Amino acid sequence: MTHRRKSIAAGLPEISPARSVRWPFTLRQTGYLLAASDVAAILLSSLATGIGYHLLLLGHVGNVEHYLAFAAAQAGLLVPLIALRQGYGMDGLVPQRRQLGSLALSWAGTILFLLGIGFTLKISGAFSRGAVLSFAVVGLSLATLQRHVLTRLIKNAVARGQIRGPKVVLVCAGNVSAQAAGLRRHGYTLAGTVTLDYGMSVGEWAEGIMAALRGSDADEVLLDLPWSHWPMTKLLLAELRATPVPVNLLPDATAAEILRRPRQETGLGPTFELQRAPLSAGERAAKRALDVAVAGVALIAMAPLLAVVALAIRLDSPGPFLFLQNRNGFNGRPFRIFKFRSMRVMEDGGSVQQAQRGDPRVTRVGRWLRSLSIDELPQLLNVLRGDMSLIGPRPHAMAHDDQYTRLIGTYAFRHHVKPGITGWAQVNGFRGETPTVDLMERRIELDLWYIANWSFWLDLQILVRTALCLIKVRNVY
Repeated sequence: MTHRRKSIAAGLPEISPARSVRWPFTLRQTGYLLAASDVAAILLSSLATGIGYHLLLLGHVGNVEHYLAFAAAQAGLLVPLIALRQGYGMDGLVPQRRQLGSLALSWAGTILFLLGIGFTLKISGAFSRGAVLSFAVVGLSLATLQRHVLTRLIKNAVARGQIRGPKVVLVCAGNVSAQAAGLRRHGYTLAGTVTLDYGMSVGEWAEGIMAALRGSDADEVLLDLPWSHWPMTKLLLAELRATPVPVNLLPDATAAEILRRPRQETGLGPTFELQRAPLSAGERAAKRALDVAVAGVALIAMAPLLAVVALAIRLDSPGPFLFLQNRNGFNGRPFRIFKFRSMRVMEDGGSVQQAQRGDPRVTRVGRWLRSLSIDELPQLLNVLRGDMSLIGPRPHAMAHDDQYTRLIGTYAFRHHVKPGITGWAQVNGFRGETPTVDLMERRIELDLWYIANWSFWLDLQILVRTALCLIKVRNVY
């Protein structure tokens, strides 16, 4: 029986055959190093900002005890909060985006809490507001930087075998080599492997595992078994209760996909969100505030550039500098999208041909505009009007919407949020034409992932990644 599995070591470097000096602690103890590093960053940034602020503005050092007291309070709240969110566990070393996001949210929450306590108890007058605000910004920046650097050092040390990980007996129902290699990349030490044969009894399975445990000094037994065979796995666990070694179960491909989804507790037990509702009123307000702020500032800052582009389009080829086309927006509501004209045609209606690489319909200026995505800038007006968002699934021509709705069953779900100027699909390589249905399906999968996993921080990440993509100038058309 063959079961597809997602390697738990995706994205980590291979182990180097040459091992250098080991770190003086195990992989499970690296959480203490991360916590100590966070405390050091808090104390250092509090002293630096407090002393620096007072020296620059008042000409003296100020009360160092106040800086240390505020830093101690911040560390005393921040470190336990991150620990409760499992930010110092082994899992926190791999998904760095989630780790740094948790640090930022915890930092903001504890700072606001301390300011509220100081205001309520009327002790905030003892602290300089400028020094506290400087600490809030500098401290978070330093904490983020040191966490990023330290995490990379730990991951590299794990890859080189410098940090000893848990010693495990791996029990598999299929090919053991791929999962064993993945465990080694994550710093685990294999005390033994057991491959189960479904033609054997559960008692024989248990005997094989117990034989691998004898004299191995293993820290745990790690089961890599299909979840569809849970009744047999339960029988195996009953047989293994005689050993004091903990037994852990890895998720198979199906379970891993479900467990990554948002979870909430109900009276019937935990539920996993397979399809999220449209954004709540608060989430829509936060997203709209970001849209208006960024679009407004961008339009004002880039007004000279927009004027130059409009003039260049008019001089390069006959026709208007703006191209308007009907698109479907939130809940399928139609709107008119604004773009700088980059082609000699103005197609709109029941038949629209996608632009392709080397398309002769693209003008000389249009080719340059498309390579830099400058032709999309007028859509900032659509954002201010409320037709679009900065981030969301890219809107397609209505003719293409009709076509792909018939071909791709999940296509219409893209309209559960406002369309965007850029999106998760675009920063993951799906920018430009999608000439085949397979490519469009992959783009839709990324759009639907964004809808299911939306967060304010994800929007900010996509904005940053879009800016980085645009720095790498390339000729798309």
